[in-house]
Amino acid sequence: MRTLAMATMAVWLTMLATSGLALADEADETGTNPIKTFEDILEEQKAKGRDKGRLGLHLGLMGPGSLVNGQVSYGAHELVDVVLSFGYSAGGEERVGNKSIGGPTEQSAFTAALRGRLVPWAWAKGKATHGPTFELGVGMSGFSFSAEGETNTHDKYTYSAGGSLPAVVAGVGYTYRMKSGFRANFAAGWTHYFGEITLPKVDAETTVHPNDQASVQAALDEEATKVDDSWPYAELSFGWVF
Repeated sequence: MRTLAMATMAVWLTMLATSGLALADEADETGTNPIKTFEDILEEQKAKGRDKGRLGLHLGLMGPGSLVNGQVSYGAHELVDVVLSFGYSAGGEERVGNKSIGGPTEQSAFTAALRGRLVPWAWAKGKATHGPTFELGVGMSGFSFSAEGETNTHDKYTYSAGGSLPAVVAGVGYTYRMKSGFRANFAAGWTHYFGEITLPKVDAETTVHPNDQASVQAALDEEATKVDDSWPYAELSFGWVF
């Protein structure tokens, strides 16, 4: 009796194992095997034009608070990429205000921005996918504004303003993604700053006539407050994900 029971169990286990192997083979053939490795998931993401779990390096032009920026991206979700950018911009004017200032102005800004980029859907075309994007984020810009020159009475002066301000960033765009890893993105949006930079007093080497000092101060203050104005951006970026 014991021998018969053991033989029956052996036959039953053999049949179960054979059935399990057959189901596994069938699942592999139909592509419905629920057990997937991380490499399998990455391959699926690549085929869909998604970047989940992938890091990327990008170069951006005319982005939030910057003329040029470097970006690091990470696919945090199948539909969401996180982008960290560090940018720089610079500029200036030969003369400002009522042209009573006899020297140039210089201004610059360093901006760090962290954005979440939603890619709700994408269309496949050959070895590439493309689709709309929506982005929202926060940032911080460090501003610098300086000037030096002479007044109408040839009194020399210097002026230096600056500060750091937080910002919010919002935009919409379009992305083009190749299966090889190449990425091209365009985004148009708005950078809004909170607060104002600190405005100093004009520092003169000699005693400046009060009228001249007031004129110079007003012109420079007006120009300096423009550096932290909220501005639109139209960013074009290129990069690669790995």
